[in-house]
Amino acid sequence: MTLEMIKENLFNHILEQYDLQGDPDYTTDVNLFDFGFLDSMGATEVIIWLEEEYSIEISQKDIILYPMNSIDEIAEVVFGKVG
Repeated sequence: MTLEMIKENLFNHILEQYDLQGDPDYTTDVNLFDFGFLDSMGATEVIIWLEEEYSIEISQKDIILYPMNSIDEIAEVVFGKVG
């Protein structure tokens, strides 16, 4: 599993889950919260999906220690746990 594969999978999941097709602001480096693509409920759903998809645990400590505002940042954390 490569970092790029995780980014692509996460990007597509959020794209489909939140119907962001064709939104030019939706990129892997955009702040998902500042641009309104995710809120706290959406973030919780994404974390649950990531944990199930990659058989990992994202703890409260991870959320505090690591910035996870963009797909790039989230994918880095996931990659560190699956790698």
